[in-house]
Amino acid sequence: MDGDAASFVGNIPEHYDSGLGPIIFVDYAADIARR
Repeated sequence: MDGDAASFVGNIPEHYDSGLGPIIFVDYAADIARR
């Protein structure tokens, strides 16, 4: 298999950080903030 298939290059990290990251972690962040 090609090792580059799963590389996070280009705009993927930026899109993850601005879009998917908050969706995944918003509940955990709210819980930690309440503590």
